Amino acid sequence: MPLGVGEGGLAFALNCGGPAYMLPFERLIDDIGPRLVQVAAAIRRQMGME
Repeated sequence: MPLGVGEGGLAFALNCGGPAYMLPFERLIDDIGPRLVQVAAAIRRQMGME
């Protein structure tokens, strides 16, 4: 999940990885991905960017 910070163009990435037997593709798409989106939004809110 990209996380742009400030107007200076700083960019960070939030990600999740692990062994395929613990993180099948469907779980990444249906569960982990949406959670990363929520975390990025929470960080932006805490920084006063939203």
